[in-house]
Amino acid sequence: LESLNKPNTLSKVLPDVAGELYYQLGRSGLKDKQKNFAKAASFGSPKAISQLCNQFSYGAPGNSSSQNLLAFEYCSASISVDKKNTSALNFLGYCYEKGLKGCKKNKQLSLSNFQDACNLNSGLACCSVARVTSSRSQREEALVKARQNNFRHCDQLLGIKK
Repeated sequence: LESLNKPNTLSKVLPDVAGELYYQLGRSGLKDKQKNFAKAASFGSPKAISQLCNQFSYGAPGNSSSQNLLAFEYCSASISVDKKNTSALNFLGYCYEKGLKGCKKNKQLSLSNFQDACNLNSGLACCSVARVTSSRSQREEALVKARQNNFRHCDQLLGIKK
């Protein structure tokens, strides 16, 4: 406890504690759930940022164009604090592929996000890599990984006949 008396230490710990507090309040499902997650995110809580990314990207109640932009921003922030967030990587890949939610179409960024999630064993992302890439070898490799990760209906989605 003696180290907490130092001003620099305390100023570093308080945002983490406040972020965790608001994150837990949001999880509790009590009043103002969304506001508590947003407040936790403002303190830099990686869990709250990820939670908001998922909520907004999968259509939070009252999804509007401003919330679409928030989804993109929270998912981008989520990737910066947690490089293994496959949901955020998939969502960003989709946004870049279609030019949605605050970004311009960018096939290279789309493929990069999908590939990162595929490398983390996301079957959905592997299927997306197979769909988006123009490289035959990358497509075949992604299809194999999608099947290995129990995303067996990728063949059907892409119209591949066996």
